Amino acid sequence: GRIASGSNIGEILSKKAISSQRWRKWMVGKSQDASVAEVEANEELRLRITRICGHYVFDDPEVRDALARLTRNLSDLGIDAEGYVDDRIDKSIDRYVTCFNLENLTSKLIE
Repeated sequence: GRIASGSNIGEILSKKAISSQRWRKWMVGKSQDASVAEVEANEELRLRITRICGHYVFDDPEVRDALARLTRNLSDLGIDAEGYVDDRIDKSIDRYVTCFNLENLTSKLIE
């Protein structure tokens, strides 16, 4: 199936993350002093900043609207976006539980 209109979430999230400038504290060297225009013109830096600071702008109304559109679009295609994210988080946590031998830790602590 096709979607009626894309969410543009990548572009919107990137634009908002960069314009917030909250990324400056996480950058070093020339990147820290780069202007917003320089960051937007540098694809690698733009993506890095979006990954580092994108979550800071999730409450922005434009980002929330884009996320809602993305979720609707995926739902229309039969994809449970929230379930997918929950599953990925579970798998990530399980990786640490396994690596640090934390299986059944609560039961072990109660004994």
